[in-house]
Amino acid sequence: MKSMGNNPLLIMDGKEIVGKSKQEIAAILDNNSYAIIEVSAPADAIKSRYGKKAADGLIIATAKKEAAPSLDPVTVTGYPARTISEAGGQNIIFTKVEQEAQFPGGIDAWRKYLAKSLDATVAVKEGWKKGVYYVNVQFVTDKEGNISDVKALNYANSKTAQACIEVVKNGPKWEPAMQNGRKVKAYRNQPITFVIEE
Repeated sequence: MKSMGNNPLLIMDGKEIVGKSKQEIAAILDNNSYAIIEVSAPADAIKSRYGKKAADGLIIATAKKEAAPSLDPVTVTGYPARTISEAGGQNIIFTKVEQEAQFPGGIDAWRKYLAKSLDATVAVKEGWKKGVYYVNVQFVTDKEGNISDVKALNYANSKTAQACIEVVKNGPKWEPAMQNGRKVKAYRNQPITFVIEE
């Protein structure tokens, strides 16, 4: 937000909000309920679309929505996101990137790591019935590949989900996500599949 004027135009879920200072906008957005945020500095294209209202810049914020489990190794949608602060926006976490963070060695190495490190019978021991289950683990990888904020988006209070969280936490650094040719901090959603047969 340093590159913006004092009163950028804020659009929250499609609704225009004018007359707010940068400090007021930062306070509104810095409460974790708006995880998908796009920031644009003043530009002729913005001014031509929104007029004088966006003369000091434009911020588009969309309410956070819980990601749905996916069969793919990772499916992330959204826009460059959170966190905007008066510290200068250095903590931006991307929810959509050109190249997602990767387990070192790729998908085959990930599968081998899971086979070695995760008790495949944990769901059976917990009493889960016959079927196929996807525990969707979300975490953040930073520019150095360190992992943080690991949580399960489903089955959150189960021992099985906790085992999945621990296997991600205790694993190696990941290869960072890439955006515009640079390493960035980004969300990663990683499903872990359990197949229970009779």
